[in-house]
Amino acid sequence: MRSKRPQFKLFLFFTLMAFFSAIAALESPCGEAEGAVLAVVRTVRVSQEPLSAIAVSPENSLIAGVDSRNVLTLWDSDGRTRERISFQHPIPPVRTLALSPDGARIALGPEKGFVRVLSTGGNDDGVTLDWYNTVTALAFSPGGKGLLVGSLNGDVKFWDAESGALTRLFNDTDFLVQWLCFSPSGRMAAAGFWDRSIALWDVATGKIVRLLREKEEPLLLYYNPQRNRDEKRSSRSSDTVSLCGAFTGDGLFIAGGCNDGTVRIWNVESGEKTGTLKISESPVTSLSASPRGSYLACGTGSGETCLLDPAGQSAPVLLPGHHDAVCSLAFNSEGTMIVSASREGVVIEWKVQEAK
Repeated sequence: MRSKRPQFKLFLFFTLMAFFSAIAALESPCGEAEGAVLAVVRTVRVSQEPLSAIAVSPENSLIAGVDSRNVLTLWDSDGRTRERISFQHPIPPVRTLALSPDGARIALGPEKGFVRVLSTGGNDDGVTLDWYNTVTALAFSPGGKGLLVGSLNGDVKFWDAESGALTRLFNDTDFLVQWLCFSPSGRMAAAGFWDRSIALWDVATGKIVRLLREKEEPLLLYYNPQRNRDEKRSSRSSDTVSLCGAFTGDGLFIAGGCNDGTVRIWNVESGEKTGTLKISESPVTSLSASPRGSYLACGTGSGETCLLDPAGQSAPVLLPGHHDAVCSLAFNSEGTMIVSASREGVVIEWKVQEAK
């Protein structure tokens, strides 16, 4: 009878190799995806008090934040104050903020009444967009000349950010608008709604291109930010809400980050969902697409950041850094740097490097 000892030793060898490889991946100091890794360059605290809204623009090293007194402050990437703006007339609390990709304009969304668009260079008095509902989402077009505004009642409007003229009205649901974004070319606009549906519009015509919906899914676990950090409870997909979204850099896919810690990936052309990737036990609160390659940067409600491969070929490695939810995340135009920010007033600059 042939001995099974050699086969057992071989089996044990490969098992141990797989185990130690997994441990090495977990202990990796960088978030990795599609041959790229993240490494911290610097961490800066721009504000000593919590901010109601914050946005970043790596292109010109600009950070914008609004505090509880509705004072708008612009900082350089090293934390030095560039400009501070106190509004002459009291306005409702600002909860939504957006910077144009080039950092030339900033849009502020008070809870009710209007949207204010200002030049970050202080060259003009800006424009006011009349609004009659609670503003819940803002997004500039890639060129910075157009602005999408979403509201509590489901309205999505496209404005000329220079003149303040209303260009298009997009509306396909009565659900709250959770997030807005543009495709890299600027030809398509997307909105994520409270019911987890995603609407895609042709910006030139205003016509809806596709409405993305998903069927009921199996039981999931998600983190409730209103409770203890370690507490989890079961949730069906009907309880899942999409909190953020982004097109991939090639414009072929769109991703939605949800409160159950998953990212849902959709094929833009076919409208088919290509996958659901589990990222974290805490909500996915921000997404940004790399202009180089198809990977995404992802921020979570527990303050972690990672690179994500939409194809799911490599597991994301979450990197700590913030002590509050990552609510703003952006690549520079070369795709070599990411800036993340949280309402605690902490901004982290990450270098994107090729994996060795």
